[in-house]
Amino acid sequence: LVVGGSYIALECAGFLQQLGYEATVAVRSVVLRGFDRQCAAKVQQNLEEIGVEFLEGFVVEKIQKEESGALWEAREAAGAAETPAAAKSAKNDPKKLLVFLKNSQNGSSLALRFDTVLYATGRDADTKLLNLEALGIETGEKGKIICDKFAATKVPSIFAVGDCVKDFPELTPVAIKAGEILARRLFGGSSEVMDFSNIPTTVFTPVEYGCVGLTEEEAIAKYGADRVEIYLSEFMPLETAAVHRQQKRRKQLQQQQQQQQQQQEEEEFLDLSPICLSKLVCVREDPSSSSSSSSSSSSSSSSSSSSSKKEIVKGVHFVGPNAGEVLQGMALAVRLGATKEDFDNTVGIHPTNAESFMLLQITKRSGKDWVAAGGCGGGKCG
Repeated sequence: LVVGGSYIALECAGFLQQLGYEATVAVRSVVLRGFDRQCAAKVQQNLEEIGVEFLEGFVVEKIQKEESGALWEAREAAGAAETPAAAKSAKNDPKKLLVFLKNSQNGSSLALRFDTVLYATGRDADTKLLNLEALGIETGEKGKIICDKFAATKVPSIFAVGDCVKDFPELTPVAIKAGEILARRLFGGSSEVMDFSNIPTTVFTPVEYGCVGLTEEEAIAKYGADRVEIYLSEFMPLETAAVHRQQKRRKQLQQQQQQQQQQQEEEEFLDLSPICLSKLVCVREDPSSSSSSSSSSSSSSSSSSSSSKKEIVKGVHFVGPNAGEVLQGMALAVRLGATKEDFDNTVGIHPTNAESFMLLQITKRSGKDWVAAGGCGGGKCG
C-alpha cells in the first residue's frame, strides 16, 4: 500500500508494480495536486492499466500487525504452544499488516491486508537540531527557513537554498541551479537572481509526465477562459502501436455475500488505450495592449489586429515515454516566449512523439475528438 497522491507516491507505485508487486495507492483527495488535472488523470489511467489499484478518498486510520499465517497454523498444530518449528516458519513468512481505511467523503470503511505500507505524504525540513533561532534565523511551517529572493536569511552572512527553504520548489535541479547562482553572486561579482518561473519537471511514472509553465486551470484563473486556447492530442506511441499489444489489467471487485463484504480479484484483457497526451496551453495577447491609437494609419491598424491574435505558449504538457527528454527543449521555448505560430512553423522530426507538438490543431473548445485513430505515434500519417 502506498499512501499519498504525490509524484513520489505514484512513482513508487509504478516501479513496484512493474517489479511484480501488487501496488495499491490510497489517495485522500486527488493525485498530483498542483499539476494539470487532465494530465494527472491520464497518469492515473496509465497506472491503472498496468494494474495499480487506487483507493480514492481514503485515509489510513490504523495499521495493525498480524501474526503470519504459517505461525498460526503451527500454533494450532501444537496446541497453541509456540514451537521452534513455528518460530522458524514465522521468519520465512512475513507478517501481514491489517490497514483500516476510511473514506473522507462518504464515511465508508475498509480493512485490507498488505505486506508493506509506504507513506509518501510530504516532508519536513530537518532543521530543529541546528538551533537556528539562537542565530536569529527565522523558520516557518515544517521547519523551513525563511529567505528573501536573494536566498538571504535575516543574518547577513547566512544564506540557504533548496528544500529546507520556505516556498522553495522541492526539486533537486532547482536547488543546484539556485546554489550556482548564489555562488556566482557571492564570489563572482554577478547580480543574477534565481528565476523560479517556468521550471520544467517530470513525474517518472512508468509512462512519464513532463510539464513546464502554466496548467490549464492556472491559465484560465490568470487570464480568463476567453483568452485561453488549449491544443491537444492523444495517441499511441509508434513502438507500442506497431505490435498491437494487449495489457493485463487487474481489477478489484467487491461483492456482498451473507451480509459481509468480500473482495476478490479477477484479470481482464483490455486493449491498451492511447497512453500519450500532448497539450499546449496558449494565451491570446491582450487586445488592449496592442490596439492602435485613433491617429494610426489603416495599415498600422491592420498590423495591430493581426498581432492581437498571436497566441503565446504559456504551458507545455506531455504524458508519454521519455517525457523528461521531450520537455527539456520545450522549457527553453516557453522561457523565450514562443508562440503557437512558432510551433506550427517548426519542422517535426518524424516519427517521434515530440513531433506531435508541431502538428497540434484541435482545440478543446472546438468539441472535436482529439484522440488519434492511428498514425505514426505523434505524426500526421495514418
